Amino acid sequence: MNMFSSLRPLVVLSARANDLPLKEDDCFASWDEFLQSGSEARGFLVEDFTAESLAALIYAIRQSRWWALPIIGSKDAPPDDFFLLDALLASDEARAFSTDMAVRHEEMPGGGESMGLDEKILYFLYVRGPRATLKPFLDRDSFRLYRYLVAEYLAGEGEDAAQTIDRLYQHGLLERVDLLDRTQHCPACGSAHLHVLMVCPRCDSIDIHRDGMEGFTCASCHHSFGQGIAHLRCLDCGQDSAAEQVTHRDISTLALSRRGRTAVRAGEIRESFAALDNERYVDPTFFRRMLDWMLSLHARHQDFHFSLLYMNFVNAETILARVGERRLYLLLNEFANSLLDLLRTSDFTTRTQEQNLWLLMPLSAAEGVSARLMALFERLQTAHKIEERFEIDIRSLDVTEGAALDLPAASQEADADALMTSLSSLSRPENREWRG
Repeated sequence: MNMFSSLRPLVVLSARANDLPLKEDDCFASWDEFLQSGSEARGFLVEDFTAESLAALIYAIRQSRWWALPIIGSKDAPPDDFFLLDALLASDEARAFSTDMAVRHEEMPGGGESMGLDEKILYFLYVRGPRATLKPFLDRDSFRLYRYLVAEYLAGEGEDAAQTIDRLYQHGLLERVDLLDRTQHCPACGSAHLHVLMVCPRCDSIDIHRDGMEGFTCASCHHSFGQGIAHLRCLDCGQDSAAEQVTHRDISTLALSRRGRTAVRAGEIRESFAALDNERYVDPTFFRRMLDWMLSLHARHQDFHFSLLYMNFVNAETILARVGERRLYLLLNEFANSLLDLLRTSDFTTRTQEQNLWLLMPLSAAEGVSARLMALFERLQTAHKIEERFEIDIRSLDVTEGAALDLPAASQEADADALMTSLSSLSRPENREWRG
């Protein structure tokens, strides 16, 4: 059942609730009291909590089955730290705010506790509307200096919020709104706690002293120089690195991208498998035209070779029913992005049905590609904690010099349709070679 419902009450959590002369049924003094009541909610209005107790309360809500509901601070008595709140509103405004969110998204699928962190982050942003963002929080004690606290509060056991945010951004599901800062990180351990040291360009000693107005002298090797070299020492692991060795990280306010919104809205197999349409994807008509052109080129110049690979997700409907639309979309989206690392700029992909994928690779052999694709998919299934195993049918065809290929009986000559029909209609997964 969807957690959003306009028929549920806006629950008031107030540290002074027990002191009120007329305590309403939907008002509770603590999170435990709310849980023990068995009540439901369409949102939470929080009042009169210290910063520390408010943070603990918000964490408890974000770890519960009500994790995506709005948490609103009282505008009449704003808390000291309201960074993690959705808004500061008066009581009537808060009720309207939570009702609007509930009405807008009552028909949205999902939103349950079984979601992974990546799904939760996307859903959390989606239900808050097109202006919703994830804001970085500066924490000097943090390993990376900046944290996305909302993501951390949503994370379950073993889930890394920072890595998940990075992955969603790299895969185009989140996009930058504002660039706020740029941090430098140790190449050895990744820490952002770096201390800048000027060293002698000859011996790397830090024992250098200004020599007049124009330069420096090294007390260790007595070398005189105009400018020292900047080294950065990691305060966490002690690694010394040259300036060009450190890595940089953009710190930005993030929002759902158009692709991220598609991932949230994915409600059927067609939308889930649209994640496979990466930068190498072309429509099937163009794909067949390129395949025909390569066959024609091969007929004139038999030293020109290419390979055709067919990948069919046999039990996709079963997987979809077990894991849900968004988890399937996110897995396939990551697979599509990882596939780019295996392909060259001259390679093409297409889909002739929702659950298959074709690869056309000029001047390349299919040997080894099938195994790498299977290994990649196995790794991603494990990373996404999908226990149901995909049944994947991979078949490949190498077009090289030699004997003719056995084509379907109705085909008099080799063309794109004949080759694709021949490969996809095999009774079992098989690698074939055409020497034409």
